[in-house]
Amino acid sequence: IYFEIYGLTLNQKGRTRFKVEYRVEHLGETTVLAEAAARIASFFRGHRQEPVVGTRFETEGQSEFEQIYSNLDLSNVPAGKKQLVIQVTDLIAGKTAEIRKLFYLK
Repeated sequence: IYFEIYGLTLNQKGRTRFKVEYRVEHLGETTVLAEAAARIASFFRGHRQEPVVGTRFETEGQSEFEQIYSNLDLSNVPAGKKQLVIQVTDLIAGKTAEIRKLFYLK
């Protein structure tokens, strides 16, 4: 996985502090309508899909811009429709950004 983080806040010492979480969620093979209904129900219940694979870490940097490189071992993950979720929290500003990308594992 490769992604870039922009707009991190520098503290008084010129350092950033941020938390990164990324996970792969299994979405199953469902119709678009069934998937939308499940997402709406999950939203109101406050539940999120259990991750198949994932990790999180906190770190510091010296720039408002960071590049993240990482590997996810999907060798034991069953085939099917998946979703990669990347969430970054700027621990100085208290702001969180998230992106989701669908993919199919064969």
